[in-house]
Amino acid sequence: MTWKDLFTEFLLKCGVTINRKQRQPQIRRHSIDEFMTTAQIIKGRSERDFEDRLNRRSKIASYLRTDDRLFEPYVDLLALTTIGRENFSFVREIGSSILRLVNHFEQENSISVNKSHLYFGLSLNSIYLNDSINAMIYWELSQEEESNTFAIVFNPTTAISNTIDKFSSVINPIEISLNDNVLFRGLKDIYPFIEDFSVILKSQHHPEVFAYFSSALRFRQIDYWLKNSFTAMTKIYSQELINSLCILCEANFKNFPSVTNSMIGPILHDDLPTLNLAVSSFVGRSANNRVNPNVPASGLFAVYPTGSEIQFNNSFPILINAVKANTLSEDQLKAHLIYGVFMLRNKSLHDYNPNLVYYNNNLLFSDAIGLLFSAVCAIKNL
Repeated sequence: MTWKDLFTEFLLKCGVTINRKQRQPQIRRHSIDEFMTTAQIIKGRSERDFEDRLNRRSKIASYLRTDDRLFEPYVDLLALTTIGRENFSFVREIGSSILRLVNHFEQENSISVNKSHLYFGLSLNSIYLNDSINAMIYWELSQEEESNTFAIVFNPTTAISNTIDKFSSVINPIEISLNDNVLFRGLKDIYPFIEDFSVILKSQHHPEVFAYFSSALRFRQIDYWLKNSFTAMTKIYSQELINSLCILCEANFKNFPSVTNSMIGPILHDDLPTLNLAVSSFVGRSANNRVNPNVPASGLFAVYPTGSEIQFNNSFPILINAVKANTLSEDQLKAHLIYGVFMLRNKSLHDYNPNLVYYNNNLLFSDAIGLLFSAVCAIKNL
């Protein structure tokens, strides 16, 4: 600090009002106006170049396969700026401006332009901005535009597969985030059924494919805050992700033709023995269940009781440690992961409970999320 700063600080602490000239923002001796001027030049040139291309397009034909070329300059700009996080918002603004120009052109001429490349670029930009909602919506719009252009019915599963095969830039950030999760990565290094995100994504049905993709995109955002600032909002968003993954696991169970129940408790009791008898034998049965009300708990229901909040808080960290020890057989691990879903689903899905053991522990919160992503793999590979 300079002597002027020290003197000013002293006067302010003494309650003296100081009239200071309005400061002109500068960055490393450069006026903010210099940066704004450069940004406006780039934005203006990008928009004018796009308008020139658009005005040369046919005004009577819809969904041309050559429409992709209209958006090549924007996609090139997007690709060049992915190396620097500071450029993402600027590129989003240009993309949004181009989208407004296209929509106006379509309305004026009563036609439809194939905007698949533009939507895909905006989706990719949203991924890098950690904007999961817009990323998913723009991606879906991109795929629908492709379907309209090629006159085929939109198939979400096929669209996902095509995206994975053609554009690794969409999947790579998600793979990196999942592999940074200590529990998930530890299991993936040892157990073959813990597969890559892209493999499990391709195996999802509709609409679960969107739920899984959305959960993974949201995890990219949440993972950062779990590691850096464990705030009240971080806890809420993390809990909402846990809830979403619990619902997804339950939905994946119900996609098996032999499953007749709609809730995970009855599924574990009645349907899991048919799906995988070995895993079911490790999971066991709860005490006082509706089929055999007088039979004591068995398997993991006996090892990790979870009836009360106290029981859950005592049992859940022990289960997590057993999973992370990497000493379980494949069937035992699948049983632990599935039972972990049951524990989380029954204790947290219908309430935001700050007294649950993981809620105020960022590491255990991260482990709970990693367990659920691993459980998706386990259920898919029963």
